[in-house]
Amino acid sequence: MKRRDLLLGSAGLLVPSFVRAEVPCPPRTGTASGALTMTACSASQKTYTTNFPVTENPISEGGRWTNGGIFGKTDVQTSPGKAYGTMVSFNGSEFIDSCACLSGFGPDHEVLCTISNSGAMNGLEVEILLRADITSDHIFLYELDCVYTDRGIHLARWDMTKANPNSFTVLRNPHTVVRKLLGGEAAFENGDQVYAKIVGTVITCRYKRVGDRAFSNLFTYDTARDAVRHSGGNPGIGFWNETGSAANQSKFAWSNFTANTL
Repeated sequence: MKRRDLLLGSAGLLVPSFVRAEVPCPPRTGTASGALTMTACSASQKTYTTNFPVTENPISEGGRWTNGGIFGKTDVQTSPGKAYGTMVSFNGSEFIDSCACLSGFGPDHEVLCTISNSGAMNGLEVEILLRADITSDHIFLYELDCVYTDRGIHLARWDMTKANPNSFTVLRNPHTVVRKLLGGEAAFENGDQVYAKIVGTVITCRYKRVGDRAFSNLFTYDTARDAVRHSGGNPGIGFWNETGSAANQSKFAWSNFTANTL
């Protein structure tokens, strides 16, 4: 989502997988060095992992995804090896991010995504969605927004209803941080990974450059301070394109996605 002031999937995966146990979960715990460790999913946990192996518009993968088009936003599409948006431009007032979420996950979950950058440019964004609830009547969620223009990750809460279809609140704006860092806080290069989780009221974001061994902790945000909080929902993905060209949609995308119930 444009701000005015503002998973670990296996490379050999041929079809999306949907499993409950005996499958490695995305990185979960951090060490002093910033590394993330792997743990096995218990039988009560749910994992979904995909590298978007087929062409779909909108994304479905066997009916597992709910797309934002049912509310009046735009849908997510895929081509082999990546997911990206169908949005083309921004009219200055209607925030029509392309978005989609899974279902059946618990309120506490984690997501790991890999960036596909094949010529990203200003005006393109990729998003990780937490506690997403997408229906024909509303969209409630938390959005970690990788803004290519800023080389930083915003955090926002969507409180969108039919009466207020563009209602959102910026919770974290990295502009000040980015200005202090040469090149920004995140490179968004092809193969970089973004990790996000929500447990209770706390949202955590970590980032790993391609070739690095450890994740860096970017930020933690406690929603307990907010007057409005979302207590349930599912993991998902989103995209923003205000370049005015459909040819740019796939230039900044996700190439892998893993979500896990905690």
